Amino acid sequence: MKNIILSTLVITFLSGCSGETKDGWTDLFNGKDFTGWVQRGEAEYKVENREIIGISKADTPNSFLCTEKDYGDLSSSLN
Repeated sequence: MKNIILSTLVITFLSGCSGETKDGWTDLFNGKDFTGWVQRGEAEYKVENREIIGISKADTPNSFLCTEKDYGDLSSSLN
């Protein structure tokens, strides 16, 4: 059940991401591979149908898939 919830959240957040857009947003996921990402932990991550699938491993600490760069909120730079 945790895998389904995690996968749904990741897919919802990252679906359709593929590069920088003209309005200042940066897409984080290219839909093909983990370029620009680093894995922290022992879970298995794979790309299927342009979606990130995360599979946790029993008896291991939490795992994360993180961007290599830090990103911020555009609204904070508008003030």
